[in-house]
Amino acid sequence: MLLKLKLMPSGEHDKFKARLCACGNELRGLIEETFSPTISNLANAALHQIAVIDQMHTCIIDTVGAYLYEDYPQDLKPIFLRLPREVAITCNLDPNVIYRINKYLYGLPDSGRAYYRAYSSHLISKGYARTASDPCLFTKIEGDRRTYIWIHVDDSFVASTHQDELTKLQDCIREKYQITVNNEANQYLGINFEKLPGGNVKLTQPKLLQSIIDEHSDYLIYSTATSTGTHSISTPQSGKMKRPTAELEVVESSSIVDKIFADRAHSLSQLEALIYLTRPRLYILTAISFERCMCRSLSEQTADELPNCVK
Repeated sequence: MLLKLKLMPSGEHDKFKARLCACGNELRGLIEETFSPTISNLANAALHQIAVIDQMHTCIIDTVGAYLYEDYPQDLKPIFLRLPREVAITCNLDPNVIYRINKYLYGLPDSGRAYYRAYSSHLISKGYARTASDPCLFTKIEGDRRTYIWIHVDDSFVASTHQDELTKLQDCIREKYQITVNNEANQYLGINFEKLPGGNVKLTQPKLLQSIIDEHSDYLIYSTATSTGTHSISTPQSGKMKRPTAELEVVESSSIVDKIFADRAHSLSQLEALIYLTRPRLYILTAISFERCMCRSLSEQTADELPNCVK
């Protein structure tokens, strides 16, 4: 049972989320077809640009319990599970009962694939065409009406030249799925979207940025208030941070840096976080691209560049 606290783009509490997941790791090698596509980074970025330039109407559609809609094929080898004892007792069920899976559950290796195939087939049946360039991009073009739908697992970002096309699409999806709709379209895949006067859109990643800063708290030292007055930490993307009355400084301590980035696996993990951070912060893209090209053979010199990007 996975428990998660969901936050709004402002950082305020949104909702509590609980999800029962099967231990798919126990099925390693037993299920062969598991691939499920997601929208490519290039398509995602290009479509957001088109939506801004053409001043399109946008919304984000999230499928509730996405994986639970499809029946598990009866011709496949059956899968059995036992509920976690705490979950069974909470639901007033016998913890010793063994269940056969009849629906796809979160955690099964092929659940994402089954959902994608069903969701895309439903869109196609309603007149939306899957593009040849990206299997997760769907379009509907009728005269001057253009609608783009791009999906990442169970999250769909929709942009259309006409507001009523968004309503039509939502009604179509509700015929098969229960959905929630974010008409402000202010958060997608961990990126916040802020519409500015004049039509521009500002992209921020405060949650990821904060996690990177917190992880490197030994490397990023916060000084006390200066003689000129009290200062609060503020970054272009994260807004005011938790530590008040402080300024951000970087300590050039090789021992601390070596400790943080000595482990190759940790360096690769940091590289992945920084790669995702390049979406709104293009000024680190060149450095991260060089790091990415050498990630198969991270040397000491290569790893030294990562803290520079964090700095």
